[in-house]
Amino acid sequence: MYRQYEDPRKLQDQLDSWLENHPEDTWDEYDYETYRDLKDRINFAWQDDEYDEMNRDPEDERWMEENVYSATDIDNHYYYRISIGTGTAYVDSFVIETDHQTTDYGALTDILIDYLVERGDSRILYEPEYEWDDEYETIHPIGDPDWVIYPDEFVQGGNAGNILHHYGEFRIEEITEDDITEDDIIITEEW
Repeated sequence: MYRQYEDPRKLQDQLDSWLENHPEDTWDEYDYETYRDLKDRINFAWQDDEYDEMNRDPEDERWMEENVYSATDIDNHYYYRISIGTGTAYVDSFVIETDHQTTDYGALTDILIDYLVERGDSRILYEPEYEWDDEYETIHPIGDPDWVIYPDEFVQGGNAGNILHHYGEFRIEEITEDDITEDDIIITEEW
């Protein structure tokens, strides 16, 4: 279900900006999902806008302005925690700060992977060094088919389609600024 009262013009700007940074000939399944999600949200936002125009209630509009719009327009910062690790031995926590709310977890994953690539993180596996087993949807280092990495232990993404070996724990949740802890690594991303 989509959140009502999204601004269709802002969503269109977001889609236009996203399309500028993601040429269609490079899209993967997450990009197609992102594109469809934004198109649907724009459509629903215009429908909400048209419905509101036909059913305007000044008292309701005043309440919305005071209680809904003002709450989201003041700050314009949204936070998403991505937890990765084994779940038992360790879990690292990254918080992505954006200037808009999103349900595109594929894009958030891409941001995290690009961040880890820039820092040379050992959890990033470079695709040319690994072979894919399409039958089982697993990967393993070239020349070492006994060391298997299963689909629930990795995600692929980022600008270069890198592989993040998260070891089994991979969780994304929207949080508030108050939920950020000193253990979180903050990644600021303006889209």
